[in-house]
Amino acid sequence: AGKKEILEALFMAVVTVSPQHVMDRDGNRIFHVANKSDIVLKVASPSAGWGATKIPARSAVMLKAPKGAESVTVNVVNFHTNMNETLEVELKIPEKK
Repeated sequence: AGKKEILEALFMAVVTVSPQHVMDRDGNRIFHVANKSDIVLKVASPSAGWGATKIPARSAVMLKAPKGAESVTVNVVNFHTNMNETLEVELKIPEKK
């Protein structure tokens, strides 16, 4: 699939980022981030697609990933080192009731 098709297939989830996990509003773990440090996710806005917005850990963010994906790579900034890092995020999408 081309880039356009992939972008059109993105879904959005409202999540709260912690140093180790990404939670939804109800506290369910949707994404697991294998990083023990505080991080800043460079996440997508609803209108801008993949962006470079730096959002502190534990704040509400919009995180996009391709539909059906089992994992997604996100670029982050480590608070402690101020270095860019690439994290592999495993998607944990709860089944709709």
